[in-house]
Amino acid sequence: MEYYKPKENWLLKGEVPEKRKRSNKKYTLKYCIKCEKTWEIDCTKTTMRYGNLPTYGLKRKTCKYCKKENKWTLQN
Repeated sequence: MEYYKPKENWLLKGEVPEKRKRSNKKYTLKYCIKCEKTWEIDCTKTTMRYGNLPTYGLKRKTCKYCKKENKWTLQN
């Protein structure tokens, strides 16, 4: 006689569902070395820059706008 096995994602009475794990990506903010502003790439692929946010512990990279300015000055 075979026993009925419920699916793995089913919950029985009194069981608590497991919480989803957070992704390892903690922060999307970065600090630009040239313009000294914090910036991030939004979910719509737009770059947002902020002037007065804390910068402690952020990755140091040049932002998209400063890279464009640098390329423009090198060409002319």
